[in-house]
Amino acid sequence: MTDNCDIRIYGDRMLFNLKGRSVEDHETGLRYAFDRLSQEQGRNPEAFLQTFVDVTHRDELDFFLRNGFFVHNIMLFMEADLERAGALLRNRDEIDTSGKILTGSDVKDTVIFEEYDHSADLSEYLEANALGFGEQDPEEMIREELANSKAKIYVTRIKGKIASSVTVWETKPGIYSTENIFTVPEFREKHLASAVLRRTLMTLLVNGAKKVRLSVFGDDLEALGLYYGLGYELKAEKYELRFWWPKDKTSASDPGVTARGNGKDLR
Repeated sequence: MTDNCDIRIYGDRMLFNLKGRSVEDHETGLRYAFDRLSQEQGRNPEAFLQTFVDVTHRDELDFFLRNGFFVHNIMLFMEADLERAGALLRNRDEIDTSGKILTGSDVKDTVIFEEYDHSADLSEYLEANALGFGEQDPEEMIREELANSKAKIYVTRIKGKIASSVTVWETKPGIYSTENIFTVPEFREKHLASAVLRRTLMTLLVNGAKKVRLSVFGDDLEALGLYYGLGYELKAEKYELRFWWPKDKTSASDPGVTARGNGKDLR
């Protein structure tokens, strides 16, 4: 880490954040990021840089685009006021006193909602996470989230198997992130993502939480429909920017590798 750039590595993804306000600070930080990427690709050819820029910050976006980054997606940041959404959540869930979720005729087997004990063994959750997302979230990222003293994993189970899940952790007093929401493929089209998230929000509300937040890619229309239906509202948008070296140019000192359009070679 340098004073001008903070980098965290999660599998192939090198998530970084530039510090400082001046152009010189950003250029110094970006050089450091490019050098780190060059080193990392020596070990992992699939490594890439990732950062996020608020859609209103045109100068910052221009800086990255001029230095070879591209817009990979748009990340939407959503928030729900639990007290305001409480009536909606109660009206749409049927829960018996034992904690079993009754989701209707599309699930013939009993669906159990419970907290997953992540203090001992994460292997069952990691396997379900990999199935749910098609590729497992980096374990180091998951463990970093769970290091929060108020982090919890909630799951639904059918015949003992994890069917869907959501992870929550407190970011500020009374405000929680609700992320890593997935359903295992064999249990899809049964509204189990809605079931686990809805019951999780009710649990947070009962325990004093005021607001919940999440992030979702702008092209995930199914997830957006779910979140809007549970009271989430759009609060901010950011560009997800990515960069990786071409396969034949992985060194920051390669001649002829110049930043696109600005005449500088920060790499």
